Amino acid sequence: MKASTLEIFEMLRNYMNDNDAKKFVAYIEDVNEKEILSTVERKTDHLATKVDLAETKSDIIKWMFIFWIGQLFALFGFMMYFIKS
Repeated sequence: MKASTLEIFEMLRNYMNDNDAKKFVAYIEDVNEKEILSTVERKTDHLATKVDLAETKSDIIKWMFIFWIGQLFALFGFMMYFIKS
């Protein structure tokens, strides 16, 4: 259950004076705001941009060609081995 700052202030007034209760509620709001901002910053750090995707795509294509060339050499080597036998 989420309590609003007014409800928190009303609860705290029973245990401390109004000024201290206001300061405490303001502190809680500040801490919550900082936590929300840091969470948003952490989530945006993981977002991929178009440049990141383009770089990843080019890397995948490069490694695919390297794999295909290796496979062709291996196939050619096996064929030469069996032809000479």
